[in-house]
Amino acid sequence: MLKNLKIFVSNNKKIINHNFNSKKFILIADRQRYDSCIRQSLISKIFNEKGFVPILATRRPNSDFCKVYKSFGIEKKFNTNLLDNKIFIFKNFIQFFFKSIFVLIKYFFLGFDEFKTKFKIDNVYIGPQVLDQYFRNNQSYMKGFITLKFFMLLITSYYKVKLIKNFIIKHNIRYTVVSSDTYLNESSIIYKISQELRIVNIRSVRKTITICKNFKDYDQHLYSIKKKDIEKREFTYQKTQRYLNDRFKGKIDHLDVKNAFRRKIKKFDKKKLIKFFNLKNKKYDRIILFAPHVFADSCSTWGEFPFLNYYNFFTETINHMK
Repeated sequence: MLKNLKIFVSNNKKIINHNFNSKKFILIADRQRYDSCIRQSLISKIFNEKGFVPILATRRPNSDFCKVYKSFGIEKKFNTNLLDNKIFIFKNFIQFFFKSIFVLIKYFFLGFDEFKTKFKIDNVYIGPQVLDQYFRNNQSYMKGFITLKFFMLLITSYYKVKLIKNFIIKHNIRYTVVSSDTYLNESSIIYKISQELRIVNIRSVRKTITICKNFKDYDQHLYSIKKKDIEKREFTYQKTQRYLNDRFKGKIDHLDVKNAFRRKIKKFDKKKLIKFFNLKNKKYDRIILFAPHVFADSCSTWGEFPFLNYYNFFTETINHMK
């Protein structure tokens, strides 16, 4: 454990009360991030004061992250690690194995786009999360369906969704807390199950919290801007310029902005750009600046996206430019 984290855990005050026989539970998704540990523990305290006992859904019950939760007083755990649920694995293996084969064959003909919008497990639409996880590593965004990796991911999806959904129904959980709705993990699975079961969900990401009460709330992006939001603010030319100036200097309080702009930026005009790429002897009617996103990243993070993934976005845009 990190030195500063050890100090925090040893000095932190337990604010969660377990000294009452409550049958009311709130399920928290462990995302294996220290900042979300703190946010979700504080949210749990609010529910705890209303008589709810927090349960931590985690695939790593002995991790340092769980020690942070424990320092706040959160002790009840739901172990989602499949290797620790061997009876459940053996009991459902044949069923999930053949279901995965059927899905593999079905969407081999229908395509990834159909899978993304139509695939569901036990009425839980989980297609975007499965695909984002599949495209994440090993340049899988360039590969098709028929891979061992995708097959194993399908089986894992069936196990995880069924295991977590059974737990939620068995314990009559009406409130859940997550810190992500992307990729295939405890957080995103609980989020999608909450939508299907009409459970109230609190989604806490960085500095933002949203509460999903209705089915349609779950389809709204975390940072969606509505007309009423714009009317609350004064967007002047001066304020916009000031913001852009600070952003390009890396002074905006956002981790990605700081990482992107912490170094000095080389400024290119058309002449320097042509010289840099050794194109000075050729004439061009048009030069297009295209800034693609990293191919392996999740494209479902920001809600609706017109492309299958960022690699698809890149190739289709390049072809359109041609």
